[in-house]
Amino acid sequence: MVVVSHDAEAYLGRCLDALAATEGGHELDVVVVDNASTDASAEVAAARGARVLRSSENLGFGPACNRALSDLGIRQRVEGEPDLVALVNPDAFVEPGWLQPLVDALRADPGLGAAVPKIVFADRPSVVNSTGTVLDRHLNGSDRGAGDPDDGRWDTPGEVWGWGGAAVLLCTAYLHDVGLFDERLFLYYEDVDLSWRGRARGWRYAYVPAARVHHGRGWATSERAELFEVQNRRNRLVVATKHAPWLAVVGVWLWCLGGFVVLAVRETGRGWVRTRRYARALREAGALIPTVVRERRRSVDV
Repeated sequence: MVVVSHDAEAYLGRCLDALAATEGGHELDVVVVDNASTDASAEVAAARGARVLRSSENLGFGPACNRALSDLGIRQRVEGEPDLVALVNPDAFVEPGWLQPLVDALRADPGLGAAVPKIVFADRPSVVNSTGTVLDRHLNGSDRGAGDPDDGRWDTPGEVWGWGGAAVLLCTAYLHDVGLFDERLFLYYEDVDLSWRGRARGWRYAYVPAARVHHGRGWATSERAELFEVQNRRNRLVVATKHAPWLAVVGVWLWCLGGFVVLAVRETGRGWVRTRRYARALREAGALIPTVVRERRRSVDV
């Protein structure tokens, strides 16, 4: 189990208590990566028996997950490494029976790289947060079923385009094949990128509604609007450029550039706060594009 925490003291204890209450007799090795928290997150995790990896800087989600996966031996492919590993956000609270259905799904089909639970909102458990990841025509990664009532319409298991990092069970063989998280993606779209890379290599992902998780979506980053706006838009462009057909790549860049112009006009005389964030996202994404295009060409050549 991997939990990445940054100033999550307010809810990390509940997350870890819920993991400890997992039914099914599973032996859970919980690794918490503390991303330079200024609160007592690390102490909360240690008090509950988790193995805590402290970082002196905030690594971001993907790089912190990679550190935990290395600690579990998955990066090095050491003997005794787990064949399954779960990622759970610190603001997510699993139900006691959440794990076994996900394990059963992955054990039954070796072509599955990930099993996705039904995720509902922690403060509105009758409303769906996510049943997997989908891409829209502008290459936005979004949560399937988000906002729908949990009234049975999402109770059918099946394959999904991708998985999200809030709560997921991953197959180690899948990670060996496609690699770990792209560490240039500090936060957001790192799960979309890994889903896309897996699909390109023939991996599939299953939605398992019998597994349920409650998610306080945004609690960990609600006060960090600039971080969200910059990283979300920046990484969407980077990931689209890495994987999408060239015509779609051009389209999404034109769409975003057009959105930038419209926003700048709307914010005229208002300080251009969001416009500056938008410009930063475009600038940072653009700086990565030459490297991403070279990597893309190498992968095609191979």
